[in-house]
Formats: sequence, C-alpha cells, structure tokens
Amino acid sequence: ATTIYDGTTIVGTYASSTLHISEAVLNSKTYIFFTNTAQEGYFYVSTALGSFVGDTHTNTVIDNISSTTNLYVGQLLSGTGIQAATRIASITSATAITVTLATTATNASVTITSTKLSKIINANFPSTIVGPICEMDGYVFVGTSTARVYNSDLNDPVTWQANNYITANAFTDNGVGCLKYKNKIGFFGTNSLEW
Repeated sequence: ATTIYDGTTIVGTYASSTLHISEAVLNSKTYIFFTNTAQEGYFYVSTALGSFVGDTHTNTVIDNISSTTNLYVGQLLSGTGIQAATRIASITSATAITVTLATTATNASVTITSTKLSKIINANFPSTIVGPICEMDGYVFVGTSTARVYNSDLNDPVTWQANNYITANAFTDNGVGCLKYKNKIGFFGTNSLEW
C-alpha cells in the first residue's frame, strides 16, 4: 500500500506500490502524476478540494454544490449515504457532479470528504501501462507493455480516447516506458529507444 503526503498531510492512498512520480503544468496548475504496480495512474493537484457540501438523491447525481471548481474526476468520496469506493465520475456543471456508485439516501447539505489524490478512471486509459506519465504541449502521455504510447485530450489528464496512441514499431521488443526530452517524446523498449 502507498500513502501520498503533501508535507505532513495525507492526500490519498492506494493498495499498490508506487513505481514512478512525475510532474506537469496544465492550465497553470501543477499536477503530480503517479503510476503503480497495479498499472494504474493517479494525480494530485494541491488546490483540490478536501471536502464540500452537496445534496444526494439515491442516484449518481450530487448537486447543489456551491462550486465544483477544484473538484477532479477520480477523487475518492466518503460521507453520509456515500458508498465505499465511490469516485467522481464526471463534473456536469458548476454546481453538480455524477459519481461512480449511487448514493444510498436522499439528503440535503451533506458534508462530503474527498481525497485530493485522483485516480484516472477513464475506460480508455490503458491497462498495461509501464514507466512514468509524461507531458508535452498540454498532452499527457503514457506507454504500455505492448509498445503503444497513449495521449490524453489537450490539458485534460482525465479524458483519453481509444484511438489516441501511436505504436513504437521500429523494433519488436516490449515497452518499458516513455520520457520527455526537449521537444520530443521518447519510448523505451527492452532493447530500443524510439522518438
């Protein structure tokens, strides 16, 4: 298990061991990215909300939030009527979110605790990631063991399209990970480097 701290404050945990930590600035916010032995991607933004107040409705909508600014898709939530392992699935407006699991009660003005560590939960985020997450020109990149380099949508590390990848195919080895060098993304294989 891994616990992520900002100074002495716990910002989140996950069950696996951390493999790589990297940093990127997107839309003037600093993101710290993590990959782990479960081949998952996480990120931390210091301005992420640690709690907020909203209304629950025994469905996946939480609304009447004063502001969804600094809430992120993938934040883990807890509170009255919030099921274990519930995460923010999408931010639907300036005052509402959807969550991954339906709430169990209809309540107004529920205080909801949110971890500041967000998991990348998009279904198109690759499941065989290797190496660190890296960024260039507002795009976030990650490599896979099958020698593909996937990229997120522009300035959006939570949105990934199924076909947004290129294959490092100059050599027939397995992928090890990507890196940014000047204005290029490099991808390492077990016996190669391709730009």
